[in-house]
Amino acid sequence: MRMGSTMWPGFEPFYVARELHFWREDQIKLLEYTSTSELTRAFRNGTVDGGLVTLDEALLLVEDRQDIHILLVTDISNGADVILAKPEFHSMKDLRGHRIGAETTGLGAYVLFRALELAGLTPKDVEIVPLEFSEQQPAFDRGLVDAVVTYEPVRTKLKNAGARQIFDSTLIPGEVVDVLVVRTGYLAASPDNARLLVEAFYRALRYAREQSDDFVRIAAARESVTPQEFRQSMTLLQVPAAQEGPAMLAGTPSPLQKQVQSLADVMIQKNLLLRPVDVASMFEQRPRQLAAP
Repeated sequence: MRMGSTMWPGFEPFYVARELHFWREDQIKLLEYTSTSELTRAFRNGTVDGGLVTLDEALLLVEDRQDIHILLVTDISNGADVILAKPEFHSMKDLRGHRIGAETTGLGAYVLFRALELAGLTPKDVEIVPLEFSEQQPAFDRGLVDAVVTYEPVRTKLKNAGARQIFDSTLIPGEVVDVLVVRTGYLAASPDNARLLVEAFYRALRYAREQSDDFVRIAAARESVTPQEFRQSMTLLQVPAAQEGPAMLAGTPSPLQKQVQSLADVMIQKNLLLRPVDVASMFEQRPRQLAAP
């Protein structure tokens, strides 16, 4: 099972699970990409069987005719997704006429458009500079942009260097949700591996509670931040507990399905989705007992 992801604190339970050998090497392989654009290409090219993405990115995959199902909610951003600016800028309104770097597909575009909307601005009021995640810190450091739409661990590194935070996901509560998605065909052919991945996630969360220092040590080293910085980044996420996560996927339609439909409607209004997508298809045909152990 080939699972793709970008770097994000909420995805670390899977990487800690790999470090602790919660599965055999021939069962699951984690593939890390430097940007959501690269991960999207991996889906399109058939390189991955599934991935860790935000809800808006999952909708873009479905629009791109990728047949996927949501199996698990990993976390909800509560301040971890941000817009950082040079110190002389104090608000989004101050960025009128200035350059903002962002990934122009998926989450970066969504956060930027929502931030502009709340500030009474439109995309035409700023200069949007397309930047993949790996390009954001160098572009900001070199002065090629006045602000960036970013997330951990770049958030911590730029703030430590003096960048000013002028927007974060607490201003759009519940809108930035990270999920595990798997291709329909793979799910039908290999439900045991999908179940193993879900179980490993919750097992890693238990390890985080029981062996907190070791969990943080592994995760912080992988993200190239200090243990204290990683702990701080996790306070900006809401991680559903073992019973809360499955409850978000229970029922027809489930609470999460309703949320995804609302998000799809917003994205269509903002031209982030170019056509309606079949949201219900993302929640059908889930193997039984894909719940927390």
